Amino acid sequence: TIDNVPEFLKRHPARNLAELLNGQIPGLFISTGPRGLTANIRGINSINSGTEPLIVIDGMTYDSFAVVNSFLDVYSIQSIQVQKDGGLYGVRGANGVIIITTIGAASNPLSY
Repeated sequence: TIDNVPEFLKRHPARNLAELLNGQIPGLFISTGPRGLTANIRGINSINSGTEPLIVIDGMTYDSFAVVNSFLDVYSIQSIQVQKDGGLYGVRGANGVIIITTIGAASNPLSY
């Protein structure tokens, strides 16, 4: 968990989400391979299922870390939580969940 991303970025500048998270959350691995940029929280669950965590940004869900990494401005993030079990999200959270709250949503939760 990174509770105050703006303060964290003052000490550890990052250009994107991958740089921000790389090595900061125990059990979260970010890698680049034949399928491009991927994130993995728990390891490979099965041969037939994907291994990427569900990503939730201000309540909106995304299935691809690479897509989120390409559009999300890290300087707009207030906090990041990583859930290894993702229980609240059912089957979609089976590979874990990365929950991101942006600065605007943190200050006005009803705005989104």
